[in-house]
Amino acid sequence: MSLALDRQPAVAAAEGPLPIDFLVVGAQKCGTTWIHHVLSQHPDVFIPPAKELHFFNRAPVPGREQGWYAAQFADAAPGQLRGECTPNYLWNHVDPRDEKVPGEFHDFAPRLAELRPQLRLVATLRNPVDRAVSAFHHHINQGRIPPDASILDHLWVLGIASMGMYARHLRHWFAAFGREPLLVLVYEEDIAPDEAKANTARRLFAHLGAAPFEVPSLYEQLNARRSFLAMRLARRLPPSSLAGRAVRRGVEGVTPRQIDRLFRFEVSAGERAELAKLFAPYRCELEELLGRRVPWQ
Repeated sequence: MSLALDRQPAVAAAEGPLPIDFLVVGAQKCGTTWIHHVLSQHPDVFIPPAKELHFFNRAPVPGREQGWYAAQFADAAPGQLRGECTPNYLWNHVDPRDEKVPGEFHDFAPRLAELRPQLRLVATLRNPVDRAVSAFHHHINQGRIPPDASILDHLWVLGIASMGMYARHLRHWFAAFGREPLLVLVYEEDIAPDEAKANTARRLFAHLGAAPFEVPSLYEQLNARRSFLAMRLARRLPPSSLAGRAVRRGVEGVTPRQIDRLFRFEVSAGERAELAKLFAPYRCELEELLGRRVPWQ
């Protein structure tokens, strides 16, 4: 794949004020769906129902220019804080080994800071080994990677490895906005444990400048892993088709677990160990940058 160099990200051509007060920038597969769910319940916050607008990191196409982006917030009430959640926004450091993604842009934070210097930002991080495995399964479910492939053969596609090099991404955002506007959460400490969720919601609202609010719905399981059979079917039923989605959801709903296990595939312990070795120096880099320990080795 090659990067489309003759086009610019939407933010490069943006004119006038952007209609947002905050962004949830990622990382992908680190709890951003839960954050979106929580923010959508606050009466003083407007976040579009459609998660992942991909406005700033993609080249504009007809019908998805700045006017389209503004229209995503047209239903916001006066005084509501407006923002959106696209977990690929955090991904700005591209490793030299990465295959380029056509039309994907990574260096837009400086321009965004020029246009909206008061923007509030939220990032969430997760054990990069678990994040990479979850992303690997996601891309299998989307039909982009064969289900019996080795994750080690796909590290440098679609950011599977490089999205987990968190310190390099955060440095880019810190350089553009400073450190204070960016709230950094850790999935294993702030989102996964039920006992942490209410406090994390309070921290989110305080960081964005929203009034305190008791969220009615905090504990639903979101983005559960697809069944093994459904993920295998993704290679034959395109995820973008309504028929493909309907069939695979139906399969998930009626396939007993003992049957689904027959279609099982796994990232092995040896592959996880190789991933841990890959990410070890980046963990140290992250801890030094944040001045705190992270709960993964």
